Amino acid sequence: MLIGILYEGELDIKPISRLVERLADECGIQEVIDFSAYPASGQTLPKFLPAALKFKQENVDIFITHIDTDGDSSRKKTFDTLVKTHESVVLGMECVALMADPHFENFYFREEAAIKRLFGIDGGDSLSQFGDTPKNILENLIKKCIPDQFEFKKNSVIYEHLMSNLDLSVLAQRDDGYRDFRQEIIKAFNVCR
Repeated sequence: MLIGILYEGELDIKPISRLVERLADECGIQEVIDFSAYPASGQTLPKFLPAALKFKQENVDIFITHIDTDGDSSRKKTFDTLVKTHESVVLGMECVALMADPHFENFYFREEAAIKRLFGIDGGDSLSQFGDTPKNILENLIKKCIPDQFEFKKNSVIYEHLMSNLDLSVLAQRDDGYRDFRQEIIKAFNVCR
């Protein structure tokens, strides 16, 4: 099974891929999953068509578009409109939106225990002491707790490790975007089996 991922930033592709692998395992997908990536280097919706054309040429089975809402709830509607507008291009691909509100890093904070375990922080301590946004908190935690790992490219490995250790059942209870993505990707897996 080939899965195409249109993603916003370099730190997102490894954890998104890991999330998809975990959900495939949960669904009992036996076949090998390969990934194709299309970096948007910013908002993904303007790059939807070029990514769709690339993925169509590669015979992608599932096309995932990662969308940080940045607080704008209309982006899901925009995604749905793009899928309908470019129906001839995406025909044969299951199109799934991964909506993160407001940013992908917020998924980690819906289940803080994984962050605290990774960085050795006491369960009762507040993570807000390390910064004011999830992205800022993660950067500061990496600098403080594992300073030799603080390189931009290495951060994606840490993010992937976090995704590997999140309790996805807790995340599903606390995050609507993740819960919707989980339902959509399971439907897509079932269509592509």
